[in-house]
Amino acid sequence: MFCGYTTSSSKSILDHLSTNHNIPINSQELVFSTMQEFEAWKSKIETDTNSKFIKFTESKNSVTFTCHRSGHYVAKGKGLRELKVKGSNKINAYCPANIKLCKEDGCYKVTHTDSHVGHRIELGHITLTSEERKNIAQKIANKIPFDIILDEIADSIVDSEKRIHILTRKDLHNIERSFNLSSVAIRHPNDALSVESWVIEMQRDQNCVLFYKAQGQLCNEQPFLKNDDFVLLIMTIAQCEFLCKYGTDLICMDGTHGLNAYDFEMQTVLVLDDLREGFPCAFMISNRSDTEIMKLFISKIKERCGVIATKVFMSDLADASYNAWIAEMGTPERRLFCTWHTDRSWRKNLTKIKTKEKQVEIYRTLRTLLEERDADAFEIMITSFCEISDDEVKDFILYFKNNYLDSRKCWAYCYRLYSGVNTNMHLERMHGVIKYIFLKGKRVKRLDKAIAAIMQFVRSKLINRLIVIHKGKISSKIKDIRLRHKTMKSLDPKLIIANEDGWNVLSSTSKEIYVIQEMLQNCDCKLVCVQCKICIHRYCCSCMDCSIKFNMCKHIHLLAKWRKINDQENLSNKSDSEHPISLFYLITNQ
Repeated sequence: MFCGYTTSSSKSILDHLSTNHNIPINSQELVFSTMQEFEAWKSKIETDTNSKFIKFTESKNSVTFTCHRSGHYVAKGKGLRELKVKGSNKINAYCPANIKLCKEDGCYKVTHTDSHVGHRIELGHITLTSEERKNIAQKIANKIPFDIILDEIADSIVDSEKRIHILTRKDLHNIERSFNLSSVAIRHPNDALSVESWVIEMQRDQNCVLFYKAQGQLCNEQPFLKNDDFVLLIMTIAQCEFLCKYGTDLICMDGTHGLNAYDFEMQTVLVLDDLREGFPCAFMISNRSDTEIMKLFISKIKERCGVIATKVFMSDLADASYNAWIAEMGTPERRLFCTWHTDRSWRKNLTKIKTKEKQVEIYRTLRTLLEERDADAFEIMITSFCEISDDEVKDFILYFKNNYLDSRKCWAYCYRLYSGVNTNMHLERMHGVIKYIFLKGKRVKRLDKAIAAIMQFVRSKLINRLIVIHKGKISSKIKDIRLRHKTMKSLDPKLIIANEDGWNVLSSTSKEIYVIQEMLQNCDCKLVCVQCKICIHRYCCSCMDCSIKFNMCKHIHLLAKWRKINDQENLSNKSDSEHPISLFYLITNQ
């Protein structure tokens, strides 16, 4: 469409277009009394013609607006990114369409040339008007989901298409960012400054930051920290109260990655509340997770909450968190490995065994060792396992001896009976909720967004706690109790045999005999079977469901049913034995 004619005069180009190409150049003159009238007219012209005029030159009393597609493309970047598929808005030529505004005698005189040359009218090269952007920003600020905004715009298409009708999710994100609506977490475009701003505010208002050290700084308080170390410790007052109340029973610690682009790991201290649901009590975000950093973490918790003498400490297979806990809080009664972590480590190292058949055989033996609930039998089995001399498995046996033989009391079921926890799945679930619900399953690069998601999660847990207090809640443990009660209905009460120490229950599916003992008769906990009228602490059973998974197993429900039947029979027998005596007394005394 371009003939290659060049000149520095716009008038010469207009004459050339009219003379050589027979393109008429149409102009009209208008007068407006106020600037607002002109802006309204300009906006209407742009909307009606799917065009846009941008300010080109300006003097004291006049302004010239040209077609936004007129001119040459000049790259402003370093060439690292490719040009967009639709290309540049600039046509590398001159488009004569323009608006000339001049203020004279208190009026605004306009000369409008409406002839566009050198390009088609394409919606993809038009931007949204400022009014359209404001309306969309208002909807985003009102928390209307993007899908609903896009649906409303799609429903507004009637006769002709406008720029707003081809709005994309990317456009919404751009508007969200430009109006600073993207997140309350983003306080500054620079992530480090944004995080520091949040820390300063929290230290001033909520006192939930236990310790903070930014990268690129030295710390006189903790001289072991290096210049490039990053440490952020978070604990709210409510989290401290939960730790003091429930931390004496169980402490779970574990870490997770993927919450930022810097490979900082988030360590979490978690407890189980009275509904056996996990509650996070403290967070540490750091580039390190060694014993020194862990000791700093635990020591700051100790300063806030005092010494927490816990019965059970569960963590991953690394010793850093456990050693730090011992150094600051003392030795717990039990240290347990997460069964899931243990099993994953075994399966990962089965590659030391070359043949698949041997891998399957060894893994079955490992699971048998893991799940054996008799300590004497376990010791015999593990000794025999470590004495395997097969050349194909010797590397794995050596790995097992070096890593799991001395620590067997941390992972074997027989040494964790009735501990009340088996895996760190409460922590794994929490990490999943933060990543896939509060961060919407996106890979977050900014740390400030991750911190905001963590604080939102803590707030949601506190609100759920209020709901539990005032309205009650069917927790996962309550669901498990109800499910076991339904399963029990298929069992025969005759499987129960009373003895001096409690009751024996014959297994309905195997030759095993389970032992049930009565523990607490009076307990105020909330994990109750309404039909059986007993709580989860009333009895303990030797089956895996109770002794390892801490459930009110079907055998305990069956015992409750059996005792209820026996009580009714005893009451009936007592009533029958008393009834004839009363009748005889009445007859003889008539």
